[in-house]
Amino acid sequence: MLDQITDYFYDRIEVTREWGREKLDGMVLWYAANGLLFAVKDAEDKIVGASVVRIIDADDEYADSEPYNHNPDGNTYFVELMASDDTKAKSKMLDMAVKRFGKKKLVGYKRFKHDNRKILLPAMRFKTIHQTG
Repeated sequence: MLDQITDYFYDRIEVTREWGREKLDGMVLWYAANGLLFAVKDAEDKIVGASVVRIIDADDEYADSEPYNHNPDGNTYFVELMASDDTKAKSKMLDMAVKRFGKKKLVGYKRFKHDNRKILLPAMRFKTIHQTG
């Protein structure tokens, strides 16, 4: 399953190909081992969405959030990677993160296609945007 998720990211997120397969394999393995990997499958058991999410405290860490820094008591879901082929997969993955970590105030992520621009949204706004694609 981890190989399938790694392939899923590699095929859909350009920056992961720039990192190389070895770095991506290690990243997916670390997130999975720490319960921070989420995936959605369709009725045919095909992956239609995957994400790696950690919790940070946006007030202190968001400006220079370091990879592998996970603070379960933080106030922000930080989406390190997310890809989906299903219009509702992103919303479902946020639901999974809420179930795992409880409700958090914010969702943060980088827009790799836009010069790594950092986005910080209220969690419910993120969910609303991604309920319909």
